[in-house]
Amino acid sequence: MGAAALVAAGAAAGDATADDDGALSYPRLTVEAELSLQSEKTVGSRAAKKIHDTFAEVEVGAGLFVTEWLSLQSVLKLEPVRVATESRAFEDEGAFIEELYINIEHDWFRLYGGKFNPPFGTAWDRLSELFQRGFAEDYERTEALGIGGAATLETLSLGTHTFGATLFHADNSFLSNSAFARPRFGNEDTDRVKRTRRSQGGPGNTHDFSSYTFTLDGDQFPMLEGLSYHLGYSRLAKGVTEARAEKGYVGGLQWAFDLGHEMTLTPLAELAYFRHFGGGTDHATHLTTALQLDWREWSLVAARTGRHVDEPNDGSGTFGRDYTDTLYSLLLGYTFDFGLKAQVAWKREKAQGEPVIHALGARLTYELHF
Repeated sequence: MGAAALVAAGAAAGDATADDDGALSYPRLTVEAELSLQSEKTVGSRAAKKIHDTFAEVEVGAGLFVTEWLSLQSVLKLEPVRVATESRAFEDEGAFIEELYINIEHDWFRLYGGKFNPPFGTAWDRLSELFQRGFAEDYERTEALGIGGAATLETLSLGTHTFGATLFHADNSFLSNSAFARPRFGNEDTDRVKRTRRSQGGPGNTHDFSSYTFTLDGDQFPMLEGLSYHLGYSRLAKGVTEARAEKGYVGGLQWAFDLGHEMTLTPLAELAYFRHFGGGTDHATHLTTALQLDWREWSLVAARTGRHVDEPNDGSGTFGRDYTDTLYSLLLGYTFDFGLKAQVAWKREKAQGEPVIHALGARLTYELHF
């Protein structure tokens, strides 16, 4: 695989050198890779096809550090770029550059520019890729061109807080090209188009930097150990096919409780609200709740995501009425001492206009650091 070759090349070049006193020397290259294998099967549905889908995902992050504070960061991905409509195994895999940006980071501030993923929401990142992210991925912001920055305030009594801001538009440059599988725009099974162009429309897909996010994150509270929060605002400008700009608001909490005997219980909740969801006339509310129990190498996670959509009162929406989609999942995971993570999960998914689906899945993930 091309991505595997890239990992090997990065490993060869990524050996950090140090001076006699142990200080790192520059320039230097670091590489991190996450290799995943996932297999899932629909096991219960009255109307949907009972299909089996097996695929690989590779994510390679590389950083070329010119100095301690100046670097070039990149993330390359290999994953399915079409939705499975029939049973398949290792098909429709596409490779693309997800991030490529210059990063300046020193002490309490950070500035970056290029192609990056604007921060907004956390549920799609904190939960497992195996069934649990579900509808929360609706508001994951990826592959944007622009600039961003963050400032961190550390206090002894009130914790650590980071304010971030970005200004961007969707990547519709040559950097959006993909290799191997390259789905056409407009095909029903296309999950990621082979190349994004402004004429295709979509929220944030403009020629100017008129989309932006603001975020505030906090943790390390002395009196509330294990608590972290996330707040965010997002505006995606209307593209050529949208009626309005999409405005989003998100707030999330996560609190890890030490139960003793090497056990940790972590509840998570995140609420996101969108006006003119997707640039249309609908408004949408996403609520994700999860409870995770960790014991030594084991983890058990129960999660629910709901997506409530308010359609126009005149019945001009897709279904002519308000509706709620739901996703329930239960996951069991084990991490081996050599770094391999194994997970099995079940889900029940109900989306408006689609049959109720029950599915089982398994995922293996291994991380490499160079």
